[in-house]
Amino acid sequence: MSTRDPGTPGAAKEVVDDGDGLPRLALDAGEIFRVLAENAPNVIYLCRNDERYRMLFINSPVADLTGYSPADFLADRISFVDLYHPEDARRIPCEVDQAIARRERFDLVYRLRHRKGDWRWVEESGVGVFDSGGRLQYLQGMLADVTERRQAEEKLLQSEASFRSLFDNVQETVYVQDGEGRFLTVNAGAERMYGYPRDWFAGKSPEVLSAPGHNDLDAVRRAHARALAGTPQSIEFWGQRADGSIFPKDVRLAAGTWFGRRVVFALARDITERKRADERLRLASSVFEHADEAIMVTNPGGVIIEVNRAFSRITGYRRSEVLGRDARLLRSDRHPRSFYESMQHELLDTGSWRGEIWGQRKHGEVFPAMQTISVVLDEHRQVRHYVSLFSDITALKEHEQRLEHRALHDPLTELPNRALLADRLQQAIRRARRHQGVVAVAYVDLDGFKEINDRHGHEVGDLFLVTLVERVRATLRECDTLARLGGDEFVLVLPELTRREQSGPVLDRLLQVIAQPLEVRSESLSVSASIGVTYYPQQDTSVEPDQLIRQADQAMYQAKQAGKNRYQAFDAEHERAMRGRYDSLNRIDQALANDEFVLHYQPKVNMQSGRWIGVEALLRWQHPERGLLLPESFLPMIEQHPLGIVVGQKVLAQAVAQAGKWSSEGQRMPVSVNISAAQLGQRGFADMLKRLLSDHPELDAPDLELEVTETSAFDDFERFSRVMATCCDMGVRFAVDDFGTGYSSLSYLKKLPASTLKIDRSFVRDLLDDPEDLAILDGILRLASSVRRRVVAEGVETIAQGRALLRLGCEFGQGFAIARPMPAGDLAQWMESWRPPSSWQQADALDRQHLPMLFALVEHRAWMAELCRCARAGNPTCAAPDLRAARFEQALDRLSASDALWSQVLGPARSRHAAMVEIAARLPNLIAADDQAGVHDVLARLEQASSELQSLLEVTV
Repeated sequence: MSTRDPGTPGAAKEVVDDGDGLPRLALDAGEIFRVLAENAPNVIYLCRNDERYRMLFINSPVADLTGYSPADFLADRISFVDLYHPEDARRIPCEVDQAIARRERFDLVYRLRHRKGDWRWVEESGVGVFDSGGRLQYLQGMLADVTERRQAEEKLLQSEASFRSLFDNVQETVYVQDGEGRFLTVNAGAERMYGYPRDWFAGKSPEVLSAPGHNDLDAVRRAHARALAGTPQSIEFWGQRADGSIFPKDVRLAAGTWFGRRVVFALARDITERKRADERLRLASSVFEHADEAIMVTNPGGVIIEVNRAFSRITGYRRSEVLGRDARLLRSDRHPRSFYESMQHELLDTGSWRGEIWGQRKHGEVFPAMQTISVVLDEHRQVRHYVSLFSDITALKEHEQRLEHRALHDPLTELPNRALLADRLQQAIRRARRHQGVVAVAYVDLDGFKEINDRHGHEVGDLFLVTLVERVRATLRECDTLARLGGDEFVLVLPELTRREQSGPVLDRLLQVIAQPLEVRSESLSVSASIGVTYYPQQDTSVEPDQLIRQADQAMYQAKQAGKNRYQAFDAEHERAMRGRYDSLNRIDQALANDEFVLHYQPKVNMQSGRWIGVEALLRWQHPERGLLLPESFLPMIEQHPLGIVVGQKVLAQAVAQAGKWSSEGQRMPVSVNISAAQLGQRGFADMLKRLLSDHPELDAPDLELEVTETSAFDDFERFSRVMATCCDMGVRFAVDDFGTGYSSLSYLKKLPASTLKIDRSFVRDLLDDPEDLAILDGILRLASSVRRRVVAEGVETIAQGRALLRLGCEFGQGFAIARPMPAGDLAQWMESWRPPSSWQQADALDRQHLPMLFALVEHRAWMAELCRCARAGNPTCAAPDLRAARFEQALDRLSASDALWSQVLGPARSRHAAMVEIAARLPNLIAADDQAGVHDVLARLEQASSELQSLLEVTV
């Protein structure tokens, strides 16, 4: 506390200064004050307003309050400042200063430390003493020891807090009511229960909380009066919350004392959930007794402890007959022990089980039931009860059986239908797998049944079928299945065979039985049967029942086409091929949609000059998995299928578009495209081609050549020739492909509007080794010359083949020796770089008189080939080499000896050939003696001599 200016003496007190610097009260007044102060029970003081509040006067009670004497305070050996509690020390000066500044009394409550160390609570009240000028001179006041009172107050507060805590935190809602029933106070539970604040309840009676129409308020008041008189009461009361909702509560009333007043304590509890539980219990009890399902409750050991009325109705047992007995009395012998073990495991694992079960009634009758069993656990998760609900489903089962029979049987003949047939056939297949047996599946179609229906009506037809079925079933084994698919089509399954041949007698007998006349309504009616049969097992072990039926169906049609009244076995190999073809057709169709087909182009050239005359568009399949596929791998599958025409149209359109593109780029490139007979013969082909050309005006029509095979061109000569002529009128050219493989006549060839003949590659391939192929080639070339047709040789694969063709007079060719088929983008580079071999450039056509030398050369090669073949085959009597040797001599004989070149060759050629014939004559004996070394030596000498002879002859050709 800072040092204070004493200020001006105030008028409130008169102070006298005797000159010693110490204030003195007037004598008379001082005496009076001293007497009063010494006898006062509280501390009275007068002090300076400085930091330590130094005492000018303090009476003796201060010793009791602090343990220090008045002299200690007056001598400033101790000060109240030294005794302040640390928590109060800063607050006290501030409050004093604030009161003095307002010229008001200050009232303080704080703690002082007694000299013994304990703390005392004091109340201090004081004022400032001012002089006449209004300046503060002193402080005077009084201190009272209130420690005991303070402790009593704290105990009281603690007691009230404990009561209030108990009052507010008790679970029940608590009301305190006066003698008239009005609320004095309520706890926090009342707020939660009703939604009103606590002070809202004060002075109100319970009637304001009553749900209208739900309570007898007079009875409530009487209960309150009895409770106030000392008899505890318990009532049920329906309350209404602040939000309007109503609820039931249980209220207990008892008398007591509340701050000296006799009151009624009311404890209330919301019993909504108990009411609901009671209702559920009543409902459950009603359901239990009136349920249509039987209900059975057992203990954990399976002993029955309760059943309902439906249980007695379904099982025949009265309640008294089953209580205390084992539930197994309801078991039938329809289920194995494992069934009940599985049920028990599922109950323990999942807590419930549901399924169909066969039970047994009191008198032994077995019945089907739909049963649900649930596990009831106690608070320790141990099984307390099993509750079983079941209903008798006998009527349902009988209805299901009728429906199942109707769903699985033909309504007319009562035979199995297609669905049951599939199941029976699957079972037969399984048995055949287990026992390595055979199953026969026969598809039966009645020949002539339609005529019976048409002539006599469907009613007679139905009677005929029913009678026929009865006759047929009488001939079958019990394990056989005869099914009706509909109309006059049936399927017979013959299981448990050991060999396929065992089905033959059964099918023969079936044909005989079906063919026997039947009398229906005095009419003698008869039919026959066409039967197709297939068998299991097959090479394809995954064959399914429906596949077997389809196979038998296919075989049945073959039997019908073969003349009816017979049976035909299914050809599995043929079916697999057809299925493979079907899959391939689907894949080709997909390839069309995915644009997987591409065109490569193979040049056609003048083999001597190197001038190219066009390209042939060749189809390729850019397969995403198998790579680039040649036509041989897929075209044969679509030759007789509509897809073949679709693919052909696509090839033609692409080729025309590419040729038009080349033409628009300034590069004229005639293109030839293969056309199938089906494509050429389709309706509107010429119109389609005209539209295609009109879509590409940049392409000159003569630059498009259509290649048709010789066979297709002459299959329907008149029709095809008309179509070709129409196309030729547009300017399109035609070529006959694979020429020489068909049966063209000269007259047809002259009439056919084709400008080019393409020699089949099979003749070109062997022209240097096969005299017959050489002769055919020579004939084709002479024929083409006579009808003024250009000839192009296909399949030129070696330089020697190309030179021989040129010597025969064939200038034009295509093949690997020239170029392999290539994408359109590679053609320009090939055209710039390709040149014919020098041997081709120097190979002029031979004169007709010189051709025998070429034939002689080929005959010699054929003779050598036959010798080697016979020797390796170990055949000493093979006559073919002798025939070939004679033909070689005949070829030489046709040459003119007058020619200087031939005269130099003929003599040496004859002598060398004669020497070889002499060597070859040793082979039969060596072969017969199995002298392999000798044979090998002779062949080696012959091959050396043959090489020398061929070199001599090749000079002339």
